[in-house]
Amino acid sequence: MSDNIFTEELELNYTEVAPEIDFKEFEKVVTSRRSVRVFGDEEVPDEVVQKAIEHGLLAPNSSNLQPWEFHWVKSDDKRSALAKMCFGQNGAKTAKHLIVCVAKTGTWKRNCERMLASLKAASKKDGIEVPKAVKAYYGKIAPMAYGFMGP
Repeated sequence: MSDNIFTEELELNYTEVAPEIDFKEFEKVVTSRRSVRVFGDEEVPDEVVQKAIEHGLLAPNSSNLQPWEFHWVKSDDKRSALAKMCFGQNGAKTAKHLIVCVAKTGTWKRNCERMLASLKAASKKDGIEVPKAVKAYYGKIAPMAYGFMGP
């Protein structure tokens, strides 16, 4: 998979201009979305599936701690076994690719530590102090919330 927040080199003074969105085009995407019940034999290039997974990784998540894994299943045997676990639904039986999303609720502690380490490295590289509130969030607030209340 592609890099993520824990493997990319952070830049503390990063800013981003919001892209201009054509609302009519966005509306076409939203209103034309359908649940496919049966898939044909057309091959979907691996690059397209890879890009879809990468787009899925952009979804918002609590504290940017990314508590998940995605498993891309292409093997006929494994897809067949998974289709049975999906109550034999036609969509699962006829899909050429299945993506299994796994919640990893126990990763919050490690990912808080990784976030703090990434911020520290970026601070050293950029010569910019990480705000105390950010350090407190990943060092105290998120661990308290996840540790006491659970994910």
